[in-house]
Amino acid sequence: MIFAPERSMTLPVEVDDVLLNLLPTAVCVTDADGTVRRYNRRAVDLWGREPRPGEARFCGAYRLYHPDGAPMPPGASPIADAVRTGRPQRNREVVVERPNGTRSAVMVNVDPVRDADERVVAAVAVLQDVSDKKQVEEEAKRRAAEQADAARR
Repeated sequence: MIFAPERSMTLPVEVDDVLLNLLPTAVCVTDADGTVRRYNRRAVDLWGREPRPGEARFCGAYRLYHPDGAPMPPGASPIADAVRTGRPQRNREVVVERPNGTRSAVMVNVDPVRDADERVVAAVAVLQDVSDKKQVEEEAKRRAAEQADAARR
């Protein structure tokens, strides 16, 4: 929970925009129906597009895939799971495809947001591009396999 000494204190919405855009990772906020309501510049960079307000459900990505390459319907995304179940989703890997066809491996963490009556009213997702990390891991596996193969000869 964020420390808020005066809950009644209101700040202009521009402060929220500055805060979201200062974060070093992509952020996406949906309402209880999964409609994307807010996102930051890093999300736009990750998705390769800027969805029109109210058009995207559960994620602003052009297409989503499971790590094995199988298509992931928007309703099966980590954000959809958090909205549907009311449970946080941690370290869920997805593959994001941009309109230009490029793809990135993304680690997704989502928390549902609840109102005073404990109803899920929104979800906040943090999306981190882990493509470089995955590439390094794959290269290390390849080299280890090559070394093991060379040692067997």
